[in-house]
Amino acid sequence: MIGRLRGVLAEVGEVECLIDCGGVGYVAACGARTLGRLPAPGDETTLYIHSQWSEDAGPRLYGFLSRDERRAFTLLLAIQGVGPKAALAVLDVLPPGELASAVAREDKAAVARANMVGPKLALRIVTELKGKALGDGHFAPVAPGVHADV
Repeated sequence: MIGRLRGVLAEVGEVECLIDCGGVGYVAACGARTLGRLPAPGDETTLYIHSQWSEDAGPRLYGFLSRDERRAFTLLLAIQGVGPKAALAVLDVLPPGELASAVAREDKAAVARANMVGPKLALRIVTELKGKALGDGHFAPVAPGVHADV
């Protein structure tokens, strides 16, 4: 599995970027927030990568500017009904620290601001992320007496 790419940013598209790593170009799908924070094409960059493999689509790489964003993405993917596009959309509107705060406040409306996330899915996200480390040292607390797997 690929966990990180460091190389020259060759191209930036609407939903992905191309990083040249020693002459090999890797395409990584990214959220709009990540794409907007990348350096100019031709500059060096580092992306933390979440790799997926499927028989019909082959390898797929998702890129993030921090380990915390990658960790939050992975936790979101573990929730039933959250696919890669929805997870990227959540992180576009709520970086890991803000997502942890929204979960702690049980703020379903903040999570539902993401494209493809309706009220039911937002509730599931808030419920299932309680007690999980979402990055930046932020934990989404759980109610007293409730055991959370971390």
